Amino acid sequence: MHIKIMVVYNMNSNYLRRILCIFLSALLIAGCCACSFPGNNPKNADVHVYATDSFQAFTDDLFVDEVTSDSITLNYLLAHPENYGIESYDVTYGSTDISLLDDDSQTIQALKSLKSFKYQSLTEEEQLTYDILKDYLETYLEYSDLYLYDKTLSPTIGFNCQLPVVLAEYSFRTTQDVYDYVELLKQTDEYFQFLLELEKMKSEKGIFMMDEIADMIIEQCNNFTKNPEENYLIEIFDGKVDAMEGFSADEKSNLKAENKAAILEHVIPAYTLLAEGLTTLKGTGKYDGGLCNYPDGGKYYEYLVRSGTGSSRSIEEIEELIDDYMKLGYRKMGTALRENPDVLDSASDYSFGIDDPYDILEDLQKRIQKDFPALPETSYTIKYVHKSLEDNMSPAFYMTPAIDDYSENSIYINNKSLEEGQELYTTLAHEGFPGHLYQTVYTASKNLAPVRSILNFPGYTEGWATYVELLSYEMGAIDETLGSLLSANQLIVLGLYAKCDIGVNYHGWTLDDVSSYVESLFGDLGDDVMEEIYYSMVSEPANYLKYVVGCMEFMELRQTAEDTLGDRFDPVAFHDFIMTTGPAPFDIIQNRMESWMNQ
Repeated sequence: MHIKIMVVYNMNSNYLRRILCIFLSALLIAGCCACSFPGNNPKNADVHVYATDSFQAFTDDLFVDEVTSDSITLNYLLAHPENYGIESYDVTYGSTDISLLDDDSQTIQALKSLKSFKYQSLTEEEQLTYDILKDYLETYLEYSDLYLYDKTLSPTIGFNCQLPVVLAEYSFRTTQDVYDYVELLKQTDEYFQFLLELEKMKSEKGIFMMDEIADMIIEQCNNFTKNPEENYLIEIFDGKVDAMEGFSADEKSNLKAENKAAILEHVIPAYTLLAEGLTTLKGTGKYDGGLCNYPDGGKYYEYLVRSGTGSSRSIEEIEELIDDYMKLGYRKMGTALRENPDVLDSASDYSFGIDDPYDILEDLQKRIQKDFPALPETSYTIKYVHKSLEDNMSPAFYMTPAIDDYSENSIYINNKSLEEGQELYTTLAHEGFPGHLYQTVYTASKNLAPVRSILNFPGYTEGWATYVELLSYEMGAIDETLGSLLSANQLIVLGLYAKCDIGVNYHGWTLDDVSSYVESLFGDLGDDVMEEIYYSMVSEPANYLKYVVGCMEFMELRQTAEDTLGDRFDPVAFHDFIMTTGPAPFDIIQNRMESWMNQ
């Protein structure tokens, strides 16, 4: 087992279309935001018998077993592994044994051990961990036989395009970390061969990716391997080693040479191997379009929606939820236009008046004090996506810190997205305050069970960041009516992408269907935009739903709390409750919120 670390308001419809068309292309990039590194191999090699003498011992044992299953997870999650009893570990990307892909014995054993505990004997926090872990493991096992449908390789959030940034951010806290890193690099070509073997298995079953998607990944690989001697991972490594203590001048020189050799002999060849392998496999797929067009693809899409959004709603119920919020967005836009018909002119080239990212984050920290609890002292650094990766990376993303040292945080900004008109203010609200950085640090300060850090609930994390991003339009706008209009517009556009995601992957929409739907709402946006929307849904199914459905579930939770508590509702207390509960399926959060409101 490897636990992995998506009748409208018609008043002034022509103006509404104008606004929506302005911001549609920007969201296409923002919606794909890759804010954390995904897990890799879904299975693990050895069956492990977990400690069951106490619930904490069991969850700690599970945590250690999983966090040491690959070196990237270990390096990113723990600054001081020795404090968790981890004294030795293998340097590895994860298991590359194809024969183990059908082995769920370790997951079954973990679930069996979990169920051996008497629920009523657990503390309240242990019960919460129990509920979350049980839901996670059962959901995984229900669909584990469909692992070949996993989009490990993809143009935006795939292992192939995220690995360079993850390697660049690999922490050198000790001298041993440096040696581990170089050793890991030497295994890159072997691990990429494993990934290619998975694609060959898909090819044999006729479920290999569409040629158009393969071409995107091949182009990315070729871009990364250009000018290998000048690969930015070499420059970054040299700078990090120069800044370290504990190495002599000769040792630093030797390490730089060894790292460069590993890049040229293992990392660059890995990407060349992948590009050549995918080129060979092109044309072997028997199916085109969304997941529902593949055998069992519809079932796997249901899994992606359930696990990705954290929502227990059926896909039909999710569509109804999206429709309701799109209607709400239109009503809010209509209200704004009635209050100030001239606001449309301001919206066409709006700006929040702050350009420097540090100034924006400082401004956001001041503005959120009214509705959000105080954050423990923390620091952050703004970094920029390397030029060679700009075409394939999100407008911005946040690198999560170690759970035992969350004082240092990094936010990456993609300069190319800023050139294309992406609004930096709301983007940094999503990634920084009160988005990912704020939520991550605040939740980490509550000392949740370590095992929860290895469970992936993107509907919660991306839903939260999208929820507060919508709030930031009104927090930061110079004009309140303008802020309301922009927030409502973003809500509608989010809904549009979610509808397209479901349309393509659940209802079987073609490119023409997507074009017809978008054009019925916003007019003709051009073939290039339509193709970009369509292929993003095909290559990364359910990705948009993490953002959209997660956001709407938070809005539903807040509306429930406001309706129930009335004058007693306090946004600070509500947000504290959400972040103290931490990432979890929304049903579990809802049940816990009932008790919180009763208090």
